[in-house]
Amino acid sequence: MKKWLLAVVGLITMIVMVAGCASPEKVITPEEFYRGKVVTIMIPYSPGGGYDIMWRVMSPFFTKEIGAKVCVVHYMTGGGGIVGMNWMYSSAPRDGLTIGFFTGSILLSNDLFDVGEPLSCKSPSEYDVIGMWGSDRNQGVTMANPNFPYNSWPELKGATDVIKMGSSTIFAGQSFSAVSIAEILGLRNMKCIIGYGGTAECITAAFRGELSMAGVTTQQDALAYAKQGMLKVMGTTGTGLVEGYPNNPGLATMPGAEKWTEIREMINNSTLRFFTAPPGIPKDRLDFLRQVCKRTLENPDLLEAFNARGLGAPADVRMGEEAAVFLVKLRDMPQSEKDYIKNTMLSYIP
Repeated sequence: MKKWLLAVVGLITMIVMVAGCASPEKVITPEEFYRGKVVTIMIPYSPGGGYDIMWRVMSPFFTKEIGAKVCVVHYMTGGGGIVGMNWMYSSAPRDGLTIGFFTGSILLSNDLFDVGEPLSCKSPSEYDVIGMWGSDRNQGVTMANPNFPYNSWPELKGATDVIKMGSSTIFAGQSFSAVSIAEILGLRNMKCIIGYGGTAECITAAFRGELSMAGVTTQQDALAYAKQGMLKVMGTTGTGLVEGYPNNPGLATMPGAEKWTEIREMINNSTLRFFTAPPGIPKDRLDFLRQVCKRTLENPDLLEAFNARGLGAPADVRMGEEAAVFLVKLRDMPQSEKDYIKNTMLSYIP
């Protein structure tokens, strides 16, 4: 009995000693975690639209910075972006391998117009905001069907014809452009037709003559369409000029543009571009994603790539809480300002 007891004690002692000598579990750094992984970028809009084009330009820079094997795009359309945003909040994996890329206008359009399903989160700050950036919006170009009887903003000013533009939802970029053009040029018969799949569909509809005009994401694309005779250049919606069109002034330089300044300022926060993660990813990975995002957006080679495509290069880059405050600010916009935006937008929707 005594020998048996001694044997048991000896065995327990050996187990304890071996356990004590075992190496502690290795802590994996964010860099190690992302190395060689597949990262999913959720874009809540259609392929071929502005966000798709922007991400394609950014992708090689972001992928290199994060160290991933590849970044794949997951398009999740519906409700003007609400479907994708709700999926990010409620269903996306919380491991840091899924990132959302969207515009703040999703929040404002849902609040003003009750488009699609309601947002799942009570506050935009419930998302883990990675970062945000604005851009030079003077680069956006509006083009018209070749048979459209006007060739520039000065010619179009005060026209009484029925002019049609299209958009995916009431508060998407194309609808905002349509209302801006109508307000500044005094086009009382502007009609913004809702229901198109996105920028690419609006461009196709303008080429067919179904729409009078459509916005084009990049100046490079605009010049290509013009060269092929598919569409003709009207001008930018900002203060800039389109290369080779010195007699087509930007919309924001037209007389009467001042009266639209107020609503443009109100809406400016909603056109900022955000990268977010689902709530609750590990903090060290969230911090790492913010560093990756910042390095990517401030990379001089990326800025050159954006300018080469005629895109507005990233500007006013902000990370973390500095970025999240813009989403909260958008949510807390005074009701009087929200009503002004809503009523103006709705007045051009048939």
